Amino acid sequence: RGKITNFEIHTVSNSLKGEFRIDTTIVDFKPLKVVGNIKDLELESILALLGKKAYAKGTIDIVANIVGDNNLRFNGQALAKVNNGEVSRNLVKEDFGVNVPDNSFMINLFANFDGTNIEHKFELLSNVGNINSTGNTIIKTLRTNSTYDVDMSDLSLLTPIVGMPLRGEFRT
Repeated sequence: RGKITNFEIHTVSNSLKGEFRIDTTIVDFKPLKVVGNIKDLELESILALLGKKAYAKGTIDIVANIVGDNNLRFNGQALAKVNNGEVSRNLVKEDFGVNVPDNSFMINLFANFDGTNIEHKFELLSNVGNINSTGNTIIKTLRTNSTYDVDMSDLSLLTPIVGMPLRGEFRT
């Protein structure tokens, strides 16, 4: 509702086998407010919607409360999680010829919007290793400075992400 350049979008749905509500305020075609609460979206359903194979399954939760201004200064926080994640052993074997061990994973992505910067923290936690990253992104230019730490005893879990067979361990 509103003018063509200023409007609000209120979305409530239970599609993709989850529940979500997103409220967005647009002024002069710029997002000034995004409040979202997404719960239990199935990763497999999202991949199917995107026309991708379900190399992984899990549920996605996202909570966001971000407010901005016309100068692209945003404040607020967002948290995205993948819970009960598992890489499809059969599909990875079929498509890439790689034996993936029994696995489980979870992903956490936290973003703190502080005016012109986003501080972010990423965690992929699994029974075969972890990947952690922290950093800062300048909103206007998207210039990012991040550090990462990788400690994986079996890289085969990452095969579908990189689109080629991976084996072995990797530590930084």
